[in-house]
Formats: sequence, C-alpha cells, structure tokens
Amino acid sequence: MRLFAIVLLATLLSSCAKAPDPAVCASLDRTIDHNIKKIALTLVEGEISDKGAMQQAARYTMVSSRLQVIATNVELQSKNNCQVRQAPIDPLVYEDDAMKCFSATLSQKPEVTSLCEFKSWKGNAK
Repeated sequence: MRLFAIVLLATLLSSCAKAPDPAVCASLDRTIDHNIKKIALTLVEGEISDKGAMQQAARYTMVSSRLQVIATNVELQSKNNCQVRQAPIDPLVYEDDAMKCFSATLSQKPEVTSLCEFKSWKGNAK
C-alpha cells in the first residue's frame, strides 16, 4: 500500500507542468531571433565577400554553429514550458534587411547603425 502511494504521488507530481517563467521565455526567444538574423547577415556577407572555398567553409561552419544554438534554445523553450515557435525558422526572411545593413557597412553610410540594429529588422515573408 505504501509503495502504491509513493508511485501515485510521483505520477501526480510528474504530470504537473511548471508554469513558464516569462523572463526565461523572452530571453530564449530573443536569443533565437538574434541568431536567425546573424545567420542572414553571415550569408549575405559570404555571397558578396567570400573569395574561395576556405572562406565559404568557415562561413558555413559559423552558420552551423548558430543553427546549433537555435536548436538548443528551442529545446530549452520546450523544457521550460514556453510557447515554442509555430513559424518556420528561416534566415532568408531577413535577407533584404541583411543586404541593406551590409551595403551600408561597405559604403560607410551614416545610417549604418540604424540599418544594422537587429531590433528594427522586420523581415519579409517569402
């Protein structure tokens, strides 16, 4: 009987989902967004400035690392009972924003700071 009570209590406790912490969920979401935008910028930089296979390989390694960070944070969202994204994670949505940022950086335009501020990137659904 005592064993049954322990098993029942353990089952009840494991089925109780912990309420998500809004600060944790927001932090995870910001990290995912930041990495998606960094990948977009990295890909645009590579299209324009990579001169050879070694540069491309290094750039793809950086992209792969950022994708790993995104995957880890999506998993953490799930484990923390946060709302997991329902939309695809697609860096190409920010391709135009990344191109404007990179172009402004190359031409040293005064608006480079505002164009490269990730918070202002809106993206475009493709």
